[in-house]
This record gives sequence, structure tokens and C-alpha cells, in this order.
Amino acid sequence: MSQVIADRARRRRGHAALLLLAVSLVACAPKQAPCPLCDPDRAPTSVDGAAAAPPAAAAPCTMSDGAPGVALDSRDGAYRIRFRTEPDSIPLNEIFSIVVEIRELPGDEGSVQDAMLSVDGRMPDHRHGMLRQPLITPIEQGRWRVEGMLFHMLGYWELSFDVTRGGVTSRAATPVELE
Repeated sequence: MSQVIADRARRRRGHAALLLLAVSLVACAPKQAPCPLCDPDRAPTSVDGAAAAPPAAAAPCTMSDGAPGVALDSRDGAYRIRFRTEPDSIPLNEIFSIVVEIRELPGDEGSVQDAMLSVDGRMPDHRHGMLRQPLITPIEQGRWRVEGMLFHMLGYWELSFDVTRGGVTSRAATPVELE
């Protein structure tokens, strides 16, 4: 019995020595430069590393079905995004949907053919986005339904729409303030 107690004590001393070694290695490790992506003073950048343009405010419009919505142009001027949320006001910490229409510019005429759409909500001041991945379903050519959106916190959000066609992605983004 005394041999069992001695073995346990030896193992505990070994574990304590390993823990002490690990703590001293972490404490003595040289400080690393902060991650450039996590630096709060870093200017926002686009996917290609260029300075990101601030999001544009959306203007009132009429959707193709006659319902009221809002419109904004992609940053590169290739597309006009029309959308409406369901319900009309984005709720705090409740699931909402978006109906999206994409038109080609100039002219805001025909629906976009053969494009892929992705939609996201981000809180740039907090450096995080939504906790959910929305489901995006085509309704008809140039029109989509986005379900499962959830803005879980009060504050400044950016709602972005990425249109990908022919291997080129264009982004439109608009500010959203949840109070």
C-alpha cells in the first residue's frame, strides 16, 4: 500500500514540474507583434488589400413586385442592389429575411444573369460578424431570398451583398444601426 502512495506522490510531483515548466516558458517567451488583422488602429481594407470604401447609405426604391425597398450600387459601379427586409425593420436578436434583386448598371435595367449572391452582416468596430450562416435561395433570375439573418447585438453593423459573376466579385454595403 505504501508503494501505491509513493507512486502517486511521484506522479503529482512530475505533473507539477511540467506545469511549472509550461508557465515559465510562456512567461519568458518574447512578445510577438500584434496580428495586423486584429489591430484596432488598422484602416479597413478590401479583399485585395486596397483601402476599403465606407459603406453607402441605401436610398428608397420600388422592388419589381411593387413593394417598397432600398437600393445601393456596388462599389465598382457594376450593379444596383435592391432589397427589403422582412420584417421591415431589422429586429435585435431575432431571425429576419431579405429579398434581394440585382440589376446591371448603367441603366438599372435588366436582371443579372448567371450570378452568385452572398450576404453578410458584420460589426467592424467589434471585428466580428453574425453567428449564423444565412441560406440564400434563388427566386427567379436576378432575384433571391436570404433567410436566417440574425443581428445579435446592438450597435453599428454593415450589411454587405457580394455579387460574383464570371469570376469577378463586386460588393455593395450599407450601414445599419441597431438601437
